[in-house]
Amino acid sequence: MTNQRNADPAPLRVAVVTPCWQESPEILGRCMASVRAQTYPVTHILVSDGADLCVPQPSGVMHIRLPFNIGNSGGTPRGLGAQLAFNLGFDAVAFLDADNWYDPGHIESAVHALRRQADVVFARRRVVFPDGEVMTAKDPTDESGQHVDTNCYVISRRAAFLMPLWLMWPKEFGVGEDRMMLVMVKKTGLRTETLETPTVWYQTNWPIHYKLQGKVPVAPLRAPQRSVATHFDHNTFHQLTGMAAPTAENEVPCGVGARQKMGLVVVDWRMRQSRGTPLHPIADLDLYVLPDDVPHPCDEPRSPSIVGMSLPRHRGYSGTAAGLAAALAFMNGCNQVVVIQGDWTAAQDELRDIYQRVTLMDAPLQVESVVLRSGESCHVSVFRRSHAYLALLYAQLLVDFDAVTRLEWLRRIGQWRAGGDMSASSLVLPHALPPSRLQALTQRTGLRLTAHAGVNRMGESQKGAIA
Repeated sequence: MTNQRNADPAPLRVAVVTPCWQESPEILGRCMASVRAQTYPVTHILVSDGADLCVPQPSGVMHIRLPFNIGNSGGTPRGLGAQLAFNLGFDAVAFLDADNWYDPGHIESAVHALRRQADVVFARRRVVFPDGEVMTAKDPTDESGQHVDTNCYVISRRAAFLMPLWLMWPKEFGVGEDRMMLVMVKKTGLRTETLETPTVWYQTNWPIHYKLQGKVPVAPLRAPQRSVATHFDHNTFHQLTGMAAPTAENEVPCGVGARQKMGLVVVDWRMRQSRGTPLHPIADLDLYVLPDDVPHPCDEPRSPSIVGMSLPRHRGYSGTAAGLAAALAFMNGCNQVVVIQGDWTAAQDELRDIYQRVTLMDAPLQVESVVLRSGESCHVSVFRRSHAYLALLYAQLLVDFDAVTRLEWLRRIGQWRAGGDMSASSLVLPHALPPSRLQALTQRTGLRLTAHAGVNRMGESQKGAIA
């Protein structure tokens, strides 16, 4: 009798995303060392919130620097790093703030749970005070499952559609984005598994933990003036993320982000702008995005309204960069964002003419292709804050869509979602896709996609759509 051995499952690619700001080299070094010590191979993605890092980068570490400080408790750098990781092909993303650290087996334990078909894994944490004392008292919200700290989430690509929740979290909401993430995980019916053994070390300066421990504070206490319990606004949340959080009917919006600020995002890896030729501002915020291996013309900007950002070059780079950069512009306070991507030739007068023309359009979403005087083409998209989540479709669509296909999908899906009739049963999509590809789109966007009678259609429900 021949013994047959089951083939080992394909290894899961896992990324750990760490939002950074002004942590000391010692604090950040401790965090990075705990990721390097994992018994399961991982890639560490550091996303600094508008500040330079002071720690040398070993192999296996990717560093993204946002061009300005968002200041929303790490939500935007956390979500941007995760969305980028999924677009780079990672199967799961874990999160670790710079002042916390992992046990060596944290990722390996989470991978076992993911292989048991968990969509989201909840780890447990040990709470430690700045003087090194470990909290022996139990946090009742942790023990009851009513709260899962951000550092304890490991999210599979089957739940990738949740990343805008952090990426587009307004700082006006204050803290508590981890609590809203737990609400949305439960609402969408995702499969979860909680690890039994604590594997996350969480350094605290929250008053509740000192009170539970009966300990005198040894460091300045956290006392945020805003939190999700007092400043969350469902209308703004839907505008930015496209998600509908549980809410009472007829709620009056609080008007978060009402400033009329205009933004321009230029995505181009063939920019011919000479490093010696200054860029001149076109909008209230000009954000130029290039691959991280291309010299950037915004390294020494002549205007504070012109900023540059570099992202890793990869297949489908243009769509990923367009969506993530547009999200950053909205988080920087822009009320309208124009995205221009493609082979524009650094003729700023032509760029300015295009920008001034398209900003006059009064629609939640406008997309078109423009032929430049050079004969090359660029793709132009106009997004308004009232439907800011549509810009994220650039980053959520499949990375191997070419520019024209991506534009057509963006137009069809965007117009359907912007119409506000979310009771529609289906939408005919522009191109037929096999079931596996439809499933991948569902995982990225959170929209239910089905194949019916040889035609691809889009359903309106999220629940039950994550396979």
